[in-house]
Amino acid sequence: MSILLREQEQVIALKTESAYGTDATPTGANALLVHDISITALDGDVSKLNNLVGFLGNQGSVRINSYCRVEFKVYLVGAGTGNVDVPPHYAALYDIASHADVVTADTSVDYTLVDTDVDSGSLYYLAKEHLHAILGVRGSVKWMFSTTGLPYLQFTGMGLYVEPVKQGGGLSGVNFAAVPKPLKWTKQTVPVLTLHGEALDGESLEIDQGQPLSLIHI
Repeated sequence: MSILLREQEQVIALKTESAYGTDATPTGANALLVHDISITALDGDVSKLNNLVGFLGNQGSVRINSYCRVEFKVYLVGAGTGNVDVPPHYAALYDIASHADVVTADTSVDYTLVDTDVDSGSLYYLAKEHLHAILGVRGSVKWMFSTTGLPYLQFTGMGLYVEPVKQGGGLSGVNFAAVPKPLKWTKQTVPVLTLHGEALDGESLEIDQGQPLSLIHI
């Protein structure tokens, strides 16, 4: 049976896990305000059967492993006026992309790269009443700035496959009222642009973390 899925009937929620691959059960409070979602609900390696059986015909195949891929964008915004030391609502994306936050009270929230004890996350993708949970999600981020558009963060990740389920109703508690609107990238909103200690003028800027993603069979 096919159903009509409108784009606005999708929502993503993400919560960091206490242990890799253990469902952190994100709620509406962990929802991310995203756009341009791309989900590969089932990916993995498949081995084709090719026995000599004495007759023609497809023998089928055996699935070796299963995982999911996910990609989406989120506008680069802060936590709102007066909240300079509060992480943004999408901070969990940094956590599962090998970043750790450094909070300076009343001043800022900065992020530094880490290569040990990297967090993983449980991601819930709800399409209408169909819930697809992806566990053990880790990924990479890309920062995109342009004077002809709004600045955004692009996340690409992989996680463990969980069979989708149909549930009644959506994800409760989703509320984006506190998420600020994004600001355009101009000389007025960003009067000083400094990259590696150099003051620059720019029409566009792309910073790619470039972290490779792969599945290890152990």
